[in-house]
Amino acid sequence: MKNVYNTGKVSIGSNYHKPQSFDMSRDMELLQTGLLERLNQKKIENRILAGVRLLIILALGAMVGLAIGWMV
Repeated sequence: MKNVYNTGKVSIGSNYHKPQSFDMSRDMELLQTGLLERLNQKKIENRILAGVRLLIILALGAMVGLAIGWMV
């Protein structure tokens, strides 16, 4: 049902179209799930690499600190 309101200058609701419903098939759902899992897997791998880099930097900093402290 389309309610059109005419104010004299503007016709409100004359171009309204009801949104289309979209039914996703099982194949589409599986494809989308697979793509999202790959994206999430890459995010997890990036977080792991960032953690490893942080540990390496902290270990090197500790080694440098101990070396300097050992010399003093």
